[in-house]
Amino acid sequence: MKMTEKYVVVFDTLCEGHQCWEDENGKPCLFDTIEEAEKEIQDSLELSNEESDEPLEEPNEFVLPLSEFIKGRKAIFIDGGVKIIGKEQEDE
Repeated sequence: MKMTEKYVVVFDTLCEGHQCWEDENGKPCLFDTIEEAEKEIQDSLELSNEESDEPLEEPNEFVLPLSEFIKGRKAIFIDGGVKIIGKEQEDE
């Protein structure tokens, strides 16, 4: 049986690296299509702008396939190179 790719909405934090939207159980919110995830980002941006005195023009979130998402992903620059750290997520 072929697994279909799922997508997550990701945001980057300075201290914790890449994080994704999670449900009430701490599991990643999964979307069936990129378009569905992008629509959720846009809806969230519009809602946030309705409640804010300083509206954002661009969202801070972006969409990645779950297979490419690394929780806590950070690029650490050391000795002339780059080391990527974090934990890959599994589709549950």
